[in-house]
Amino acid sequence: MKDHISHRALNLELLRIYCMSFIVLGHIEGYMHLSFVDGTGLAARIINAFMSALGSGSVDCFVLISGFFLVSAPGKIKRVLNIYIITTFYLVSISFILYLSGLASIIDVFKSFFPLAPTACNYWFVNKYLGLLILQPFLSRFAIGLQKSTYRLLIFILLLLNTTFAFGFPFGSLYGGGFSLMWFVCLFFVGGYLRRYCVPMKIKITGLLFTLIAAILIYMSIIILEIPYMELGYNSLIVLVISVCLFLLFQSMPVTKNRFITVVSPHVFGVYLIHTHFLLKTLTGTALIGFIPSGSFSKSLFLLMCLVVTFLVSVMIDKSRVTFFRLAGIDSGIQKLSDVIEKFYSKVNKS
Repeated sequence: MKDHISHRALNLELLRIYCMSFIVLGHIEGYMHLSFVDGTGLAARIINAFMSALGSGSVDCFVLISGFFLVSAPGKIKRVLNIYIITTFYLVSISFILYLSGLASIIDVFKSFFPLAPTACNYWFVNKYLGLLILQPFLSRFAIGLQKSTYRLLIFILLLLNTTFAFGFPFGSLYGGGFSLMWFVCLFFVGGYLRRYCVPMKIKITGLLFTLIAAILIYMSIIILEIPYMELGYNSLIVLVISVCLFLLFQSMPVTKNRFITVVSPHVFGVYLIHTHFLLKTLTGTALIGFIPSGSFSKSLFLLMCLVVTFLVSVMIDKSRVTFFRLAGIDSGIQKLSDVIEKFYSKVNKS
């Protein structure tokens, strides 16, 4: 979300780009009802399972990054307002453009003004993430006061209550699930633990790579062998291991100043909002289906091309949105509104 990124955070900004690339690829596959490699043979199944494994931890990594940076940070209403207003802006503007083009109804435009309403325009990730940001000041204050042993016990209990390995075990499906706010809270504390106790230590890259490869192989085996009752959702223990390993590997990378990262990373959230717009994703899938080439290799290249085009076009659109927000005074308005709310909260808290 920031235009200026510190050098120390470049490796995690690169991780955000990596994760969003796999999220976009997975969504495009879903829009066109394709797999990365066409076919039902063993080779195709292995490649598709491998690609799925590489991107399986993408959503979890975004929340881990938030926990990593915000576990010791003060709460700011501006974070909540920024995400809510940007989300509403894209919902309304895209719906209105499609309405003018005859591809959406006035009801679609009306619904777009309410991104948290239980309608098709509700981004599941955004509403859970907003909930996490609202809780963040309290979660951070709680985490800071924990001793290492107590923090470990908390993580153990949260993982027990939130993760799944096989159907019904442990208790993830009973108490929340991978799409729940409770799972985001769990990941927040895991990210905070990584910040406080793991990152300052020297990480053994070979051990991380071994663990990551083992988790990926288990993930692939479950898909290829079609092992029943094994869970591979966002709150799967296997997916969590992949996510944490990816996070620590990227965090340990000695990434120097990079123009690509600093230009693209601030617009990753915009890429998500644009390509998953509730009307645009259906229209995109319908339009692209007619261009799907024949042949497995050609389809793979086509999917990669769609990924690159979708990503770059969305980045350019979001760069224009950033300029518009600045010139129209929306950024300053968000800042003033957040200042007013925080001052009011301070007065209420003191009284």
